[in-house]
Amino acid sequence: MRSFLLLFVLSCSVSVGALAEPFYNAKPLAHPLIKSSQESGATLAFIREAEGVVGYSCLCDSPDGAPQVLDRYGDASVESVFYASLDSDLQTLVVLSRAKGQYALHGYRFVPSTGTYRRLETLQPALDRIAANRKVLNAAIVQKALGALPPYAYGAVVPVTGIVEFDTLNPADGTLVGYFGVDGVPASAGQPAEDPHRDTYKKTFQQREGRWLTLTYERVSPGDEDVGAAYSVSRMAWETRPQLYRGSEDGMGAIMGDRQLWALGSYAQGKKSGQWKEFGPSGDESTGAYVDGVRQGPWVISDRGTVSKGMIVDDFYEGRWTIEGYDDEVLMSGFDTYKHGDFDGPSERVRQGEVIQRGDFVAGIQHGDWKMPWGEGRYVQGVREGRWTLKVEGGGVQTVDFAADKMHGELREVDAAGVLRRVEHYRAGVLDGLKETYAANGKLTYSAHYANGQIEGRALTYTDDGAVLLSDISWRYGSREGAFRLYHPNGQPDTVATYEKDEPIGNVQSFDANGVLIADRNYCHVPDGKYTRIKLCGKQRGAFNNGHFDSESDYLFGNEQSARHTQDGRNVREVLLGPDDRVTHKEYYPSGQLKSSEARQGFRLITVYGREHKDYSYAKREGETVYYYPTGVVERRMTFKDDKIVGCYTGYDEAGVQNFPPPGGCPPPKPVVFNFGE
Repeated sequence: MRSFLLLFVLSCSVSVGALAEPFYNAKPLAHPLIKSSQESGATLAFIREAEGVVGYSCLCDSPDGAPQVLDRYGDASVESVFYASLDSDLQTLVVLSRAKGQYALHGYRFVPSTGTYRRLETLQPALDRIAANRKVLNAAIVQKALGALPPYAYGAVVPVTGIVEFDTLNPADGTLVGYFGVDGVPASAGQPAEDPHRDTYKKTFQQREGRWLTLTYERVSPGDEDVGAAYSVSRMAWETRPQLYRGSEDGMGAIMGDRQLWALGSYAQGKKSGQWKEFGPSGDESTGAYVDGVRQGPWVISDRGTVSKGMIVDDFYEGRWTIEGYDDEVLMSGFDTYKHGDFDGPSERVRQGEVIQRGDFVAGIQHGDWKMPWGEGRYVQGVREGRWTLKVEGGGVQTVDFAADKMHGELREVDAAGVLRRVEHYRAGVLDGLKETYAANGKLTYSAHYANGQIEGRALTYTDDGAVLLSDISWRYGSREGAFRLYHPNGQPDTVATYEKDEPIGNVQSFDANGVLIADRNYCHVPDGKYTRIKLCGKQRGAFNNGHFDSESDYLFGNEQSARHTQDGRNVREVLLGPDDRVTHKEYYPSGQLKSSEARQGFRLITVYGREHKDYSYAKREGETVYYYPTGVVERRMTFKDDKIVGCYTGYDEAGVQNFPPPGGCPPPKPVVFNFGE
């Protein structure tokens, strides 16, 4: 007993010791612990350490949760930790500290993708101004001061422009000029910040020689780490009249959005002037000059590895533009011709010294003889007309006529060796007429007729070498209708049937490759209201095995009447008809041992096509039903009368000893209880 108690105590002590202690346990806190912070669910702890106060955040409930350094505050006291909504519904964590009589503020944003906080450097100058020279400062005062700031996405990343005076700006600084609506009309002073008419505002940062360095901020949709709408920088420029929405830009300017630089260049009296660079979302880049706000002169367009060079006149492509780039790592070159921004004139593409595309445009539409990577032919006002040759995988070629851009007439296909492999006939782009395919030896492999795109009549399919017929199927309006024959590759019949509206009707027989019958099914029409359906009728045999069928049954208009199913010579299921309209259902264990025997009697009298039939699938349980253990011993017996059990069943254990009902007789029936709470 003492040894058991000792083992129990030791196991308890090991379990307790295995539990990791909280990272802040027994450490001096500079601020009350914050568990499950509202914006992240993390634990926040501000601990006094040798070098000063260190803030930590920890998603300690997660499997890989470990404390992360939030920030270091030096020899300070943490006065308050609170939250503020600055640029969206996403919370910003604010820490108010004090050292040597001076207050300090720091702001943080939780990043769900990394599970950590990052410091909002953009917000820091505004926080410094709020805390400067304060004798009294608390959460309420800070939140009020932050609420007075123009809305801004403090977590946004401002793209680098390469212009020092732009890249050194802090968008949270500056002097507010005013708000503007969607159409650039100045917004009323009394409108709230969240008013949809206040979609833009502007700030000035520097003044020089009658111009102001101005930033424009636009309302943007929330990003992955934001919940509500916010504002981010959309334009940087020197302006002579910042109070105007646009039109007074003069000097260098940059257009940006979605954390990307879109354009960089200079303005003159409100219009783009001189050299500009414009950038696309996938790394595209365009370089050229603007004159009086429109593109003029030579431009270079780089788009996903393809470089185009040419002239732009009054903002429209003009003349010959050369193209160089790589297609599947192979050098490709060529040119296009433009007139007032539309393709107009010759166009060409060359790949590894071979012309793969050549033709002419007229007013932006292909016209005349064209060579394309996939074929050659003639366009008439952008529509394929007349004879075309089309390339086929493997070096083959198809020839076919087009009318109004649709195949019309005979299509002939030859392989790389010039052997005829396909013949098809089309009318207005759909199959209409004979379709044939051929093997490399010239023999027929498929033959069928089509009418308005649907297969019609006999369709013959042969082996790949054309030596043996594999199928002979009759079709009507795209559905199987009539004789249906499938063959094995040795020529022996596989399936022999007749189809009606895509369903088998009558006798369906299947054979193995030696000609032995392996399945025999029968189908018939069964009335169903105003219509008829095709269902199983009569004798059904299947799964031929070792000289006999494993499955034999008899159906009456879709309903099983009798059945015998075996597997590997052992019984699986039986439905047996007896005298006096008696029906016996039997099921067997995989070993072949009888599992259950159920007696039924009766039928439903049905009339089909004027004749009455007995349908034994509606027979009711009548007489004794017996269940057996796998050993053959009776498990229970019960008696039915008109499909209802009479008395109670008698149960036995596997030794054959009766174990039910109990000595007192059948227990009373259990009342039905309805549980409405579930």
